[in-house]
Amino acid sequence: MNTLKISSHAKKEAGGKADSLFYQEVDNLWADKEKLSCSGPGAPAYYKVLGRSAHIKAWPKRLLIAQQLLLTGPRFTMYSLPERQYILGSSVNWHAPLLESDLSDPSISHAKVSDLCYLERGIVLTAPGFRVYGHWLLDFLPRLVLAKKYLDRSEEKVPIITRKIPPWAWPFIDALNLRNDISEHDKYRGIVLGEAIVPLVAKEGEVYSESALFEAFSQLRQYLFSQPATRYKRMKERYGDNCFDKVLIVRRKPPYASNQRELGEKLEKIGFISVDPQEYSLAEQARIFSTASIVVGEDGSALHNIAFCQPGTQVMMWGRSDRINLRHLSVARAAGVEFSVFPGSGSMDNYRVDIEALLRHL
Repeated sequence: MNTLKISSHAKKEAGGKADSLFYQEVDNLWADKEKLSCSGPGAPAYYKVLGRSAHIKAWPKRLLIAQQLLLTGPRFTMYSLPERQYILGSSVNWHAPLLESDLSDPSISHAKVSDLCYLERGIVLTAPGFRVYGHWLLDFLPRLVLAKKYLDRSEEKVPIITRKIPPWAWPFIDALNLRNDISEHDKYRGIVLGEAIVPLVAKEGEVYSESALFEAFSQLRQYLFSQPATRYKRMKERYGDNCFDKVLIVRRKPPYASNQRELGEKLEKIGFISVDPQEYSLAEQARIFSTASIVVGEDGSALHNIAFCQPGTQVMMWGRSDRINLRHLSVARAAGVEFSVFPGSGSMDNYRVDIEALLRHL
C-alpha cells in the first residue's frame, strides 16, 4: 500500500511531480501563541503528551492541489493517479488504520470504471468523522473557511465535493453561505477529479492551531447568534436570566463515569443545571455556553461547545484516567477559557470520579 503523508505546515511541495501535487496559500500565516495553559490534577499528563507533539508557532492557510485524484468509499479515500499513492496525514484527517479499513471492504473500495463519476474540478471535503459533531467543529469548519476564501477569489464556480451531509451539520455550511456550493455524492460511487482542491486542517496529531479555530469559531458564532433560540429563551423566562450560569453537560452514551448520576445530583445542589446538548438546537447550545461562567462535563464531543464560551469562563473536564484528549485543550486555547482536567480512576469500562475531590477543586 503506497501512501503519501501530507503536512499542513510543510514549506515545499508535498512530493512527486510539481505539476501533479502541490500547495497553494490562500491568505497570510496564522500566528499562534506559544504558551499552553491547563490546570487541575490531570494537567501534568497532558503536558507530558503535549511535549511529544509538534510545537506550534504558526500555521499557513493552505490548500493541497492534486491533479487526477480518485475518491472512493464513504470517507473519500484519496488516491493520486499520477503518483500512484494514497494521501494520508493529520492535515487531511486521514490515517493508515482508516485507509486499511476502507480498502478491506470490497463493496466500497474497488470502484468500477464504468461507474466512476468524472469531474473537471472540485473542492474535496474528506470525510473521516463526517457524522461526529466534534469533528465538524474542529476539522470540517476550518476547512470550510478555507474553501470559502478560495471560492471568493475564484473566477469560476467550483463545487465542494462531499458525501451526504448530516441534517444537523447544515448550520456549519450556512454560517459560511456555502449551501449552494455543496455537491453531495453517493458513497458507493467513485469520483475522478481532473483537479482537486483539498483544504488542509490546521493541525498535526491532535494539536490544532489556536488562531485557525478562533477564526472558524467566530464566524460560526456570529451566524448562530442570528438564529432563533426558542427553548433557550423559554428556559430563561421560566428559571431566570442566570439559569445557565453554572452548566453541567450530560453525556448519554458510554463511556461515562459509573457514578455520573450521583455526581450530577451533587452539582445540582450547588446551583448547576444539567444540559443534554441533543435536546437543544445548535443556536441554543451556542447561547447556553456563551452565558455560562462555569462549565463542567465528561470528555466528549459535546464539550467542544466551549468554543462558544466567553473568555475567562471556567471549564472542568473529567474522564478516563488513561485518555489524553488534546483536542479539548486546543479548543480551550482558541476560546480563551480557563481549562482544567480531572481524571477518573478505574478501568476503561468501569471508572469513577472522586466527587468530593472534584467539588473541592471547583
